Amino acid sequence: FFLAATAGSETHGGDDIHKVERLVCDFSVTTNALGPVPSAIDATRRLLDDVEVSSVSGMLSSKAWVDNEGLATHVASAPSIEHYPKRSDDELEVLTATFLRGEEGAKEAQQQLIFGNGASELIDLLARAAPQGSFCVNPHTEVQYREYQRACKNVGRELVDSPKDASIICLVNPNNPTGDFMERDDM
Repeated sequence: FFLAATAGSETHGGDDIHKVERLVCDFSVTTNALGPVPSAIDATRRLLDDVEVSSVSGMLSSKAWVDNEGLATHVASAPSIEHYPKRSDDELEVLTATFLRGEEGAKEAQQQLIFGNGASELIDLLARAAPQGSFCVNPHTEVQYREYQRACKNVGRELVDSPKDASIICLVNPNNPTGDFMERDDM
């Protein structure tokens, strides 16, 4: 099934690759040349051990297997993966802060952390919470991950050419999708 881009829609991922003169690595898609990490496969299996499948008749649900007549025959339930994680997780905050700064710096680091349900939620929150004003994308690249631009436009921010005129500078490093990397001094 293929959907063509319509007027006003934005492309995502590899569709911008044709604009790049020198591709270092395509970060526009999540790939791993070495294959999945074995511990991730094991963790996924453990989560899916909790799946229950029930036979049903005549009921339609988003979790249902459907037969040729369009009637649901089975419904799956997997509580451990059906819902987003809880909004606030004190244990996650403490463990992450300790990992980043050690026991002595964990309390301060914990105050600087923010967690979200995926990068898109955090990017959206950044665009909403940052000081009012315009935004600028990395002026040193032709293409970069567009979620920042989308989030800034959605909250009414105007795109400007110069970082000096922006309250938010959207700099993806290493660049997605090209893989180009800027050293700290170059930023």
